[in-house]
Amino acid sequence: HAGAVEACAELAQQATREEAERAGLAVRRVSLRWRNPADVPDAFERAALERLEIEAKAGALPVEVIEVAPATAGNPAELRYLRPIVVAPLCLGCHGAPADLAPGVAEALARRFPADTATGYAAGELRGAVSVRVRLP
Repeated sequence: HAGAVEACAELAQQATREEAERAGLAVRRVSLRWRNPADVPDAFERAALERLEIEAKAGALPVEVIEVAPATAGNPAELRYLRPIVVAPLCLGCHGAPADLAPGVAEALARRFPADTATGYAAGELRGAVSVRVRLP
């Protein structure tokens, strides 16, 4: 229902930030078809998500992506970790075909996220990933 849009938008972001603070990590959700501008992937995440999408369509979605990004001018080396997020049937209430959304949901999404690109999914599709960055010494 429409109230779920507001709750998920706030609670998911807050829970992600709190977990990251507890662990001393940078953690966020990312997607090629984001709803929240905070979920726009950086260059590394975009490339990884594009590879994951190809692998998912081939039926070979890995459980995780792990890579060490070398230090660059002004940036330390980092461990980069992505865990894919797959659309579950419950997710379709807000991420399914726009015509199938419950009354009020499409309006709530349009109001809160006017540039939303995160609808039209089917169960089992790759939605995005949880992205973790760990600064290396």
